[in-house]
Amino acid sequence: MQGTARRRAWSTALIITMALVLDVAMHAYPLRLLTLDFERFGGTAVPSSEAMRFPEGTELLRVRNACTNAGNGGCWSLFTVRPPIGEARAAFEDTYLVEFGRVPGTFWDPHPISVSATEFGDDVWVVRGDYWRDTP
Repeated sequence: MQGTARRRAWSTALIITMALVLDVAMHAYPLRLLTLDFERFGGTAVPSSEAMRFPEGTELLRVRNACTNAGNGGCWSLFTVRPPIGEARAAFEDTYLVEFGRVPGTFWDPHPISVSATEFGDDVWVVRGDYWRDTP
């Protein structure tokens, strides 16, 4: 009898814990999206190197953020990279070494990133990524 009551108490505690975790998760994700929207509305949000999802083998040499001086023109990240060699090089070029491309968003950050790149020299490229540019 005492074993059944103990199991029932543990089961109830487990169900309550799972419900609390689910409730927090259901509130945390919309709050995360709302926070991202406020940053982007102000034009100050910039993508991180993780958000850019460079192919494996890409050597990240430098990251710099810049903003336009003209009010709400937006901010962007400049990634100085050395592209990978081999098969990953073609994927890198198709995505980043274009005049105007897009990196799709993720579950945690669903907004797409606008990308473009210019050659810096010695197989080094500067890739620009931003959230605010919608058209070339």
